[in-house]
Amino acid sequence: MVTSTETLRAPAVIRDAQPLAGEALRAAKKSFPPRPYEDAWPATSQSYEEVVARLNRPPLRAASESTHFYRRRGATLILRWLLDQPGSTWQQRWNASPAANATGAQWNKLNASWVGYDAANANGILNTGLFALVCADVLRPSLHWQLTRTSTNLRAIICQYRDPEGFARLNELVGPEAWSSHLGILAKNVLVKLLIAKGGGLADINVGDAIEYMEAHREQRATSGGQSLFYSWLKDLGHLPPDAPVSLRLLHRTSGQVSVEQLVDRYRPQSKPIRDLLVEYLKERQPTMDYTSLEDASRTLVRNFWLQIERIQPGIDTLRLPSEVVSAWKQVSRTKVTRRRLPDGTVHEAVTERANYGNLMIGVRALYLDLAHWAVEEPERWGPWVAPCPVSAADASTSKHEKRRKAKMDQRTRERLPALSTVVRAAKANWTEAREGMDALQAAPLGGQFTFRGGTYTRQKKDSSTPFRAYDESGRRIHLGLLEERAFWAWATIEFLQHTGARIEEMLEASHHALIQYKLPTSGDIVPLLQVAPSKTDEERLLLVSPELADVLSTVIARVRDLEQARSRCCPTTTSRRRPGTRRCRCCSSGHTEASARQCPDK
Repeated sequence: MVTSTETLRAPAVIRDAQPLAGEALRAAKKSFPPRPYEDAWPATSQSYEEVVARLNRPPLRAASESTHFYRRRGATLILRWLLDQPGSTWQQRWNASPAANATGAQWNKLNASWVGYDAANANGILNTGLFALVCADVLRPSLHWQLTRTSTNLRAIICQYRDPEGFARLNELVGPEAWSSHLGILAKNVLVKLLIAKGGGLADINVGDAIEYMEAHREQRATSGGQSLFYSWLKDLGHLPPDAPVSLRLLHRTSGQVSVEQLVDRYRPQSKPIRDLLVEYLKERQPTMDYTSLEDASRTLVRNFWLQIERIQPGIDTLRLPSEVVSAWKQVSRTKVTRRRLPDGTVHEAVTERANYGNLMIGVRALYLDLAHWAVEEPERWGPWVAPCPVSAADASTSKHEKRRKAKMDQRTRERLPALSTVVRAAKANWTEAREGMDALQAAPLGGQFTFRGGTYTRQKKDSSTPFRAYDESGRRIHLGLLEERAFWAWATIEFLQHTGARIEEMLEASHHALIQYKLPTSGDIVPLLQVAPSKTDEERLLLVSPELADVLSTVIARVRDLEQARSRCCPTTTSRRRPGTRRCRCCSSGHTEASARQCPDK
């Protein structure tokens, strides 16, 4: 409840906590260092004549004579220029040249002046020459250099001549749809950049290399997205260790599980003895708590308790608190400041009553009582900190708050209940419309047009592993099968929750095994019952299945059963999860082993 500052005392201002965001990234960088940038390997250590001879031989030799001429001409110009730079290998000479410290865009502008070639098409010739030297693994521009310059042909050449087996296996794992998608092209670009900068194959890319690329990408192109799919592909290949981060997408924004010292020191308490005591106390309780509870306990004891005490009485370093300090702290702890940004950009601050006041009192009371109890067993360690508890049992009572929360929940239900029928009708109409779109698509021939939702759509010309796709009038691709599936499960979810009153986690645990039959002892009638798995209350429940709920459950079971039967008729050896060595079946979109996929009736 929002109140004015006249009725409630505003809480004391707490020093801003040190952010823990990025701790997960720092820990990953420490555990998984990237490969260093090398400056000597066999290809870059060859002589001028050996490099030119390699460029004249397949597979580096271009099929077109004109293309080969320009590549060789540009490569020889760059090699002769690098001969004047210090170093014993071509990479060392490249690192000593001004091109290595410049960006890719600066290379396009200044390459002719650096090399000393003033022909009309000097920029194009030198770029094709650099392209040939990179493909031949003679030069390895850094990740930062590559991120400032793009090449439309480099990806295809690298995938073909640098670790072709690895890219072919990756193609089989991810499937043709993901391989040719926009995000798939971005992922392949990243893998190619890593191979160019660090050498080796896909199996040689480690977690540190991936993290290094993500950091360089954020520095160069902070606003572009879709650049973390390559890491998931590397995990699918099975080359990364089991303890590698699950994803790199938000690693620089998360804290992960930090140490107790970091949890306490982020608030910078002034008293060193109390800081050490809180660290020892939390470490003592850590084995019996999960990390979320540990973090919450550190916030309660350090930020909401001790930092407030230090503000009320600066310089205090004992848990034996004066009565006036305790009273002031309790008054401050009852409220908090909520900030809300207004449409005009200003920030409005209001003092509100703290909803978890009772939980705060419980945490502080537990600290004092635990110290008193532990002092009996270890008096030399905990005895000096035993003090009268400033929180009574009445202060730690949460019954009033629980009643208020229950009243708010009931009021929220009463406010939303009249709109339930509207939501049910909208979900049913959405599913019906999606089914009509599927029927119209299936009735249209491949490449033909059909009408749906007042618009004209064109069915894709070729059948594939995702056959229910079409294109609207603007050419945008729409997956009508996915729209129908989402609409169906949205309708089924709303109907299930409406007729059962179950929680979401209870609904997710429901299966056809939860439907049981009960025979009434008096009349002998069969009554259907739904068995609800234990969740929040840790109690199993049995609900009577109404005719409406029975219709919903039968529809869901029939849909799942028909899908499984269709897949089993098409390919009896379908698997529920894609595994290494499997590929997507075009007729039923299931993952099969290489042997069974060839036996699919549609092949």
